[in-house]
Amino acid sequence: MTKPLERVHAHLAKLYATPPKDDAEAIATGRRLFYGSSLVEGLAPEEAPGVIVEAASIGGVPGEWLRPSAAGGSGRLLYIHGGGWVAGTAADYRHMTSWLAAESGFATLAVDYRLAPEAPFPAGLEDCLAAWRGLVRARTPGPLFVAGDSAGGNLALALALELKRLGERLPDAIATIGACTDLTASGESHRTRAEVDRNVTAAAVALYVRNYLPAGQDPTDPRVSPLFGDLSGLPPLLMHVGDFEVLLDDTLRFAAKAEAAGVQVTTKVWPESPHVAEWWHHILPEGRQSLHEIGRFFRTHV
Repeated sequence: MTKPLERVHAHLAKLYATPPKDDAEAIATGRRLFYGSSLVEGLAPEEAPGVIVEAASIGGVPGEWLRPSAAGGSGRLLYIHGGGWVAGTAADYRHMTSWLAAESGFATLAVDYRLAPEAPFPAGLEDCLAAWRGLVRARTPGPLFVAGDSAGGNLALALALELKRLGERLPDAIATIGACTDLTASGESHRTRAEVDRNVTAAAVALYVRNYLPAGQDPTDPRVSPLFGDLSGLPPLLMHVGDFEVLLDDTLRFAAKAEAAGVQVTTKVWPESPHVAEWWHHILPEGRQSLHEIGRFFRTHV
């Protein structure tokens, strides 16, 4: 394992050494320390230079625009953040989204969708749908893309499936980072990676799911578990994931099923990498390279 990876894994082991006493404490602590988890040995990630940040409200959903000075085209990128559907904000993710905007050359809209448990499913998906429709209504020339990490990757894929079901415009391409695609946690990696994933443990996934899903909600509904949907007709996909993730199989199984359905899929597994290595792109070369490759992926689909 490289020294940067050792530093991040050690940071995560220390950060989550004391388990919370209950869900409420876990969520409150996660929200309070969300951005702070990026500070390895006190080193703060830097936002991309030349990217202008503006407050936004699209389709009634708040968020922020990240506009690169070196625009690569007139298209737009919708970014949906992670955080287990219970934590995270557009501002928390600015050190990632600014680099995605810079690497892709596209103005990037990071949305603040409603969070569980105060607003469980389908609130977050409804907000992503509203923001997407707002981008479509704007009729900006050029392509429209979607990207998301973890729970945001889940919402990105669920959004695409819901748009397909409704007969509405699909994204021109989608990129996911460590996406959660199966809320039944049936993938083998929930067990085979349990000892090495210090970021999003199997117990954490279970906590997120029970707070996100209302009572009686079927966890195999494609709107919450995109893996179980009809994946035919989806746009080109780029799916990045770390080998040290309990969610590894969520990406690999989804990618395999999408390919079997005729979807163009590019999958990359980063060796020994934690969940969403891109979060520590200031420490991990893998994280910075992933953001570069995602930006290049979108540029190739103009």
